[in-house]
Amino acid sequence: MASDLIQEQAYSDPVAIFGTDYAELQSFFQNSFPPQHLSAQSWGLQETLTDLQKDNLYNSMLAAVGMTDQDIFYSYTLALSSSKDLVTVQKMGLSDSTFVCDRRKGFSQINTATKYRAAEHKLTALSRRLRDSFGHARIGAYGDYVLFEDKKNSITGRIILKKDDLKTWKGVIEQYIADNGISIT
Repeated sequence: MASDLIQEQAYSDPVAIFGTDYAELQSFFQNSFPPQHLSAQSWGLQETLTDLQKDNLYNSMLAAVGMTDQDIFYSYTLALSSSKDLVTVQKMGLSDSTFVCDRRKGFSQINTATKYRAAEHKLTALSRRLRDSFGHARIGAYGDYVLFEDKKNSITGRIILKKDDLKTWKGVIEQYIADNGISIT
């Protein structure tokens, strides 16, 4: 277990953070958007998209809030205390000892390929972290920023966004569905 990814950060009442938008955002990011294996109420969007479409949607979401692929670090080995990836998380200001909400950024553990499944796509990993943050109320307000945190034995993801970014992402996702004629369940 990564010794610098254990301490949970301070959480806030999500309704106090998002106000009247909370129910809509919570329903979308906890139920509709995640893959079907994570939510019985999933639209099945991620199962419908090709990897190229997932890349396009993921990059469009990031660009819409002024982020790039470099702002979120993905790792297969974060759970290992000797992981060099932990150093990257520390330098980003996202570990227990370096935590600071100073910009949009994040990290996420990502599932590797097995003989039963393909490697997890970044879009799926991001949606998993947001889903779990909403599901376990691991959301905190830090000035202009909102922390979304996921934890099993150690912290498996911390995503820092601005309050309105989820509304923007929801709009990007819905527009992508409409523009590409994608049928969702």
